Amino acid sequence: MPAHRYYLIACEIMFRELSYCASRSPNLVDTTFLPKGLHDTGEKKMSSRLQETIDRVDASRYEAILLGYGLCNNGIRGLHSSLPL
Repeated sequence: MPAHRYYLIACEIMFRELSYCASRSPNLVDTTFLPKGLHDTGEKKMSSRLQETIDRVDASRYEAILLGYGLCNNGIRGLHSSLPL
């Protein structure tokens, strides 16, 4: 049984790298990759899409939500969850 269970939400531009990391982790990491052009939609639309994805995560199944994003349009600013982000 894995030590921890995490949910990763990330930009598809990092699909290969993050999939590799998840596969090598001793923990269980479920993933959702969002379109790489999401940062082009503007901060509010990007944040809204990310928040919708976070809100769909079953908090009873995971210990934390991992975000695979850089500064991408500040789209991660203000995101929240009952789980640690």
